[in-house]
Amino acid sequence: ARGVRTTFSFTPPGAANETVKQTALISEDRSTLYFFIVRCTTKCFKDNSDEINEISDSFTVRGLR
Repeated sequence: ARGVRTTFSFTPPGAANETVKQTALISEDRSTLYFFIVRCTTKCFKDNSDEINEISDSFTVRGLR
């Protein structure tokens, strides 16, 4: 599969700043799109960045068996 990873932050009205790490992959035959999304407050994201990166890096698409 091929894909892209994006990390961005935003502030919802009346709430704390949040950070999102999104991984999107498309299958080789382009028939299936996979998403893996991690979202938490920016403080949570910074405090747990090593673990979040490890989990995001482990996202794997194995295909049909």
